[in-house]
Amino acid sequence: MRQKSYDDSPSLYLIPTPVGNMEDITLRAINTLKKVDFLLCEDTRITAELLNKLDIKKKLVHSDDHNEDSLKEMVLSKLQDGLNIGLVTDRGTPIISDPGYKIVEYVTKNGFNVISLPGPTAFVPALTMSGINPAPFLFYGFLNSKESKRIKELESLKKLPTIGEKSAERLAFAILSMDEEDANLFSESIMDVKKKIKKCKVCGNITEKEVCNICESDERDSKTICVVEDSKNIISLEKIGTYNGKYHVLNGLISPMDGRGPDDIEINSLLKRVKNEKIDEIIIAISPTLEGETTALYISKILESENVIVSRIAYGIPLGADMEYLDPMTLSMALNNRNKIS
Repeated sequence: MRQKSYDDSPSLYLIPTPVGNMEDITLRAINTLKKVDFLLCEDTRITAELLNKLDIKKKLVHSDDHNEDSLKEMVLSKLQDGLNIGLVTDRGTPIISDPGYKIVEYVTKNGFNVISLPGPTAFVPALTMSGINPAPFLFYGFLNSKESKRIKELESLKKLPTIGEKSAERLAFAILSMDEEDANLFSESIMDVKKKIKKCKVCGNITEKEVCNICESDERDSKTICVVEDSKNIISLEKIGTYNGKYHVLNGLISPMDGRGPDDIEINSLLKRVKNEKIDEIIIAISPTLEGETTALYISKILESENVIVSRIAYGIPLGADMEYLDPMTLSMALNNRNKIS
């Protein structure tokens, strides 16, 4: 779906409705409800109740997963006749785990505007107040209503990291709602990842080649190596755009509690690189956890006999943080790693 310019031509409007609080509705949504010639809605009773509160009278047409295919021809015909049409869900933003996408797809393919209004949606507030890092996040939907299928899908999806039962439900439902072409493309993409993505034989970063682009680059500082726990950390550091050296992925941290020692992560290969590549500086960029501290200390010890500087990224009080809400460990680290300013 693509947002098009507002040229006053006949359009299909996706209009968000309040999620539990009438004050959530926007002025633009109210004006659009008044403007359209009729409304497509899930439950005509719920939509009629909303319109009554807003003192709006409008023709309502029931729309759900079962009649979308038949409705889309009617919608297109009305647009061709010069009418504006609104699409609402019972609560929140249309199309999000609700019917309507087939109509939107059909209208767009036939050259008419689809204008989506910003407004109330349930999952965004839930995400922003959850404390979960939202970059990136994947919204799924709802599981199949049949218990046997629902349990099977849940068990498969729960194998993915950070996917709990509720998230697995939404992921499974989204997959079920895909058409055959999209489902095949989705499965092929997963298989491509498994077949094509490998670890760089030099640094351990993910790549489609034997050696990743960073290790191959002649423009990077080949005398500096930044040591990270996993490839995700490289992505974060590369986004900053200020580091121009090479990397080394440990693929884990030393954790005696988990039975993981120095030989179980890529420390020996790091030592070989220091010797063979004549490295000037090793920058340790791993989390200041117990495992991270143990790993950093071990790396610094084994490199004592090498002619190399071992440094570590600074940590302490985040920029813009309020001292009142900092934990004792963070404050302690900030004091121990204080910088002289005069």
